[in-house]
Amino acid sequence: MPRRNRIRAKRFFVLTIFILSCLSAACYGQENTGRYRFEVEATGGWAGFADDGWIHHGIVGGSFRTFIIGGLNVAPEVLYMIGPGGDRDVSVMPVAVYQFRRSARVQPYVNGGVGWLGHREAFLTRSFWSTGWTFGGGGGFKIRISDRLFIAPEARLGWEPFLRTTVSIGYSF
Repeated sequence: MPRRNRIRAKRFFVLTIFILSCLSAACYGQENTGRYRFEVEATGGWAGFADDGWIHHGIVGGSFRTFIIGGLNVAPEVLYMIGPGGDRDVSVMPVAVYQFRRSARVQPYVNGGVGWLGHREAFLTRSFWSTGWTFGGGGGFKIRISDRLFIAPEARLGWEPFLRTTVSIGYSF
């Protein structure tokens, strides 16, 4: 990865963490309708990049969710996508989420975000890096297994990847 792109990626990551930390500190004193203020999630699933046909990728990653007020929350998300051969992608995206019925066992939500995508393609003895913007939106359901533990199936449409389906397991605190 060229030095300039590494510097841009680091700046974007630091700026995202700074903004989310400020939001978290600012909203800490706000009244919140839910019982818990923070959640962590581990994510796995499938992503499809469209070219001449679908380029299938497996997804692993995670996020840290901070509730701002009511059902509105932000979740910085980091995903690692594993494609065929040497095709690898990393996505860092702050996601805005609105969650309905926070006190119910099944809680529908909608989300959307804009972030950074790093792509690496390994071919024989060389690797090629490129970076760009990614965005997407969709929704899903958070299903409470217990008071603090939940699973969340989700689907999103967007640009790089075009289609994404994931399941997250999370913990509220």
